[in-house]
Amino acid sequence: VVAYEKLKGQPEQSNYWLMIDQPLSGGDINESFISVDQHISYYLKIAQVAKEHGFRLFIKLHPGNYHMERIIDDSNIIWVKQAIKGMNNLIEGASLCIGFYSSLLMPCIAYKPTVLIEVINLSWYRHMGKYSNVRILANDDDLSKIIIPNSPSTNETDVFLSEHGFKHNIKYNENLL
Repeated sequence: VVAYEKLKGQPEQSNYWLMIDQPLSGGDINESFISVDQHISYYLKIAQVAKEHGFRLFIKLHPGNYHMERIIDDSNIIWVKQAIKGMNNLIEGASLCIGFYSSLLMPCIAYKPTVLIEVINLSWYRHMGKYSNVRILANDDDLSKIIIPNSPSTNETDVFLSEHGFKHNIKYNENLL
């Protein structure tokens, strides 16, 4: 597990997928929606699919998972924590973003092809699924069948930013890619 700032050089542009993690199996919030084994299975399946497509998988750990024992050794996974200073670069360089649900997925959805894995029933998934650059996978979908969405158009990004209150928020937009 490395802090983003300690990655050797910048990650090669678009040579990786970025997974935004969530403490779904406990973490420090002690709220479990899936088992630890299921959580690890997601990591491994997504890493395998990324590898089959020619990409590495960067997993940006949720702070609630920093101290968990679920970190697995896989040659195709780079674990990242404390990426505050480099998060925009990490998102910007990814060719695809993947996640369950997280506020950190908002800049991904605004600017990148994004796959959301629906592990709990939230209307948020249906709302995000209306954007052409977002694909929703049900919890039990076969992850090997990930269909990579297109990047959002400039117009779609503008619509997303407007609909979610980012369009005219200068302070927020300074930090959003």
